[in-house]
Amino acid sequence: MQGKKLDYLFLGPSKPFRGGIAETQNYLAEEISLMGFDVEIWTFTKLYPKILFPGKSQFDERKIQKNKLKSKRVIHAYNFFKWKSVAEKINFLGPKIVVFRYWTPLISPCWWYIKRNLDTSIKTVGLIDNWEHHEPKIWDKKLNSCFGNSMDMIATFSEAVANQIKKTIKRKVLTGFHPIPSENEFEKSNAGHGNTSESSYVLFFGLIRKYKGLETLINSMKYNHNFKLLIVGEFYDNKKKYLNLIEKLKLKERIDIVDKFVRNDEIRNYFLKAKAVILPYKTASQSGVISLAYLFEKPIVVSNLEGLTSYVKYDNSGVVFNNTSKGLANAISVVLDKTNNSLFSKNIGKNKKKYSWNKFADELVKFTFIN
Repeated sequence: MQGKKLDYLFLGPSKPFRGGIAETQNYLAEEISLMGFDVEIWTFTKLYPKILFPGKSQFDERKIQKNKLKSKRVIHAYNFFKWKSVAEKINFLGPKIVVFRYWTPLISPCWWYIKRNLDTSIKTVGLIDNWEHHEPKIWDKKLNSCFGNSMDMIATFSEAVANQIKKTIKRKVLTGFHPIPSENEFEKSNAGHGNTSESSYVLFFGLIRKYKGLETLINSMKYNHNFKLLIVGEFYDNKKKYLNLIEKLKLKERIDIVDKFVRNDEIRNYFLKAKAVILPYKTASQSGVISLAYLFEKPIVVSNLEGLTSYVKYDNSGVVFNNTSKGLANAISVVLDKTNNSLFSKNIGKNKKKYSWNKFADELVKFTFIN
């Protein structure tokens, strides 16, 4: 005999997979669970084929996991012959709402097939991180459309993504925001650089990919000699080209590189070392790095992109630059000015509560149950 019907089933990357999407999947599911709903998380048995994954590992190697909700590894992302059994398991479980996490068009066939085979009584929500992708392929629009049109409703983490979706498909869309995690998730560590900020350091944090504009930041150092740069993240782009640029500009003494995927227990060290966080992205619809900067109350410098500038516009939390190296050099001078830096930091402290996971979870629950 089936027990109480499950309220929410979350599908997508989650622990033990590493990265921001897996982290936030757990945060959101746990918040909704704390609201009194019955929640489960299903993640992947296989996510990316090794040949397609540019990093060193797809998994968080830590043995201790603090998550209150444990993920069940059920879904094979790229084996078509195993998708039907997932749909059958979901139908047997009978959740009221299934939330499909969508961050890449490559997952569209899997999600589309599973949704197609679900009972019509089950409501489906596409929780979308990215729509117009940073490194676009010719098949992106078709795969996005197949996924988006298969969902009953859509939820997003930014106004920029919501606007992109509304231009493409006709579905009810929740325009959300990227929440800030709890500081408890980022314990102090004795590793890394310690907890003391240094007035001359700015931070570039996250996986190094071409679209993130690290070259623009390195080149900006030609025009501004008054700061040092801390680059923290695993290289998914050709590391040698960045090292060659640093060598050419004679910047070795001003740049520290930590080439690795940084675990939660190390993140605090790097953010507290810096006086500002720099996001010189060439394309972006949102960024989890901004949520970390807000968590540690570090002012930001961002490219003039819709998904990034809203934070500066609404909270006066940093500086927007004009997407050139010289413009970035000038923006860094502004954000490192003692008076400005203090003002931006205080403004973040005043505003960061409005970006809580509790608030986002409450908005998602209201949206999914009312519609």
